[in-house]
Amino acid sequence: MAETRKMVLHGVRASYVTLVEPKAIAEGQDKKYSISLIIEKNNPDLAELKKQINAVISETKWTDAVKAKCDKALRDGDADRPEDDAYAGKLFINAKSAKKPLIVKTIQGKNVEVDAETIYSGCYVNCGISIYAYDQAGNKGVGIGLRGVQFDHDGEPLGSSMSVDEFEVTAESAPTDDWLN
Repeated sequence: MAETRKMVLHGVRASYVTLVEPKAIAEGQDKKYSISLIIEKNNPDLAELKKQINAVISETKWTDAVKAKCDKALRDGDADRPEDDAYAGKLFINAKSAKKPLIVKTIQGKNVEVDAETIYSGCYVNCGISIYAYDQAGNKGVGIGLRGVQFDHDGEPLGSSMSVDEFEVTAESAPTDDWLN
């Protein structure tokens, strides 16, 4: 099988972040940590990512027809997530790991391990990934392993959120603890 490649993607946007507790995608599947990484089409690491994906595919013993049709892991946001504005005009990959990935943030010039809650959907990260070929149950392609995530900078949170202005103003005094009884 092809050699596993490793690299770090810089300045990508985190989405669908599952780093606190692993989750199964479907019932009966193994629980995994995961993150979707939204990549600008002008990201300087994109050429290296494509090169590594192609190298992994070329090292397999698959036929040329299989190599041409296999899942290459790099997705087009316009085609695969047309309903999500965060993915419009961008590419993305989904990275997963059965083991808890390293989560770090640079604090006072040093990388320090931090809680997984530091990484949220919408923030920008640098992400250590592994790129490997898989051949399971008749499906062949390139998988992306999640090795570690470094918080880079804040971004507009993704997903459904609510503002304080959406609530109506209620009585100004808080209820006493008596209402609990």
